[in-house]
Amino acid sequence: LLSLPEEELFTINQMGAMDKPGPKNGGFKLTEATTPLDSYLASAKLHAGFLMVDSKIKTTLRFIYGARFESYQQKITNFDQITGDAVIKDTTFNNILPSINAVWSMNEKMNLRAAYYRTVSRPEFRELANFNFYDFILDYSVAGNPALSQATINNYDLRYEWYPGAGQLFSASVFYKDIDNAIEQIAAGASQIRSISYANVKNVKNMGAELEYRLKLSTLFKNDSSVFLNNLTLYTNLAYIKSKVDLSDIVGATERPMQGQSPYIFNAGLTYNITQFGLSTTLVYNVIGDRVAQVGTVGYGDIYERHRNLLDFSVSKKLGRKGEVKLTWGDILRPEFMYYQDNNASHKYEADKDNVMQRLQLGSTITLSMGYKF
Repeated sequence: LLSLPEEELFTINQMGAMDKPGPKNGGFKLTEATTPLDSYLASAKLHAGFLMVDSKIKTTLRFIYGARFESYQQKITNFDQITGDAVIKDTTFNNILPSINAVWSMNEKMNLRAAYYRTVSRPEFRELANFNFYDFILDYSVAGNPALSQATINNYDLRYEWYPGAGQLFSASVFYKDIDNAIEQIAAGASQIRSISYANVKNVKNMGAELEYRLKLSTLFKNDSSVFLNNLTLYTNLAYIKSKVDLSDIVGATERPMQGQSPYIFNAGLTYNITQFGLSTTLVYNVIGDRVAQVGTVGYGDIYERHRNLLDFSVSKKLGRKGEVKLTWGDILRPEFMYYQDNNASHKYEADKDNVMQRLQLGSTITLSMGYKF
């Protein structure tokens, strides 16, 4: 049977042939197989409250500060693979999360902002549950890790803002994040089945800078006050991030960035609006740098996701006061997804040294939608 072409192999005549009366000529029998680990029950409850103070010193300096208290209960029921008995993990996280923001109004168009705040990142149900499922796109078996802890992030930001005109912005900022117990995706070693799980790492430090601007193109052409340029807005955003994971307690580990963290992110877009006709069009470009998709182990290099150039377009038209019709075209360029193994820990793709683990090419999506607000 396996030598038949596909159009003959997967026909109804070849399915369930072993169950049909008469001579047993062979065939395919489809059955469902399951284990206790194929399911889990989960619930979460969040109780929170906060105290905030907003104060000013004269008219130029403003402070917003306070703290938020969160009590988060997460309950997961798994089933033992051998006995089928329920295994309950009931965890409550109690967190005090302070924050302070200072805003200096340098003049009517300029601000300088400084901020500190603490946040947490809690494991999702499927990251925490001892539960297996198969990711058909990435071709991996994925399992949770009941031993995961929540991550705590201390954030520090400094930002300069300038508003040259209505709907326009220029900003520059620097930031620093100190992350304890960051949660990462971990790939199994070469000798095991292709599988992914999750683990905490001791500490991660992220630091970077960001530039952003949004302006009307008419401001670049002072002698051209055409309606077209007045309605055309250009915006970009560029972030550079340096990320370092503390691997001091792992013998033989090499320095690497945090899983999922790109070294750079760039966005750019053009928006053309004709408000009197209720018409809006947007063209958006996005690219992110190569990032760790799954962390490897000693002797088994990290799996990286190669950068992709994304281009999206949308046009919308208002219908009266409450209706809208919208057309979107996503992923116009259709670049391929590529995952490669960084064998020499260079943090970049080198065709003669790295293994290509997977190539995927997804199609563009074109969507037409209509909406009405009641």
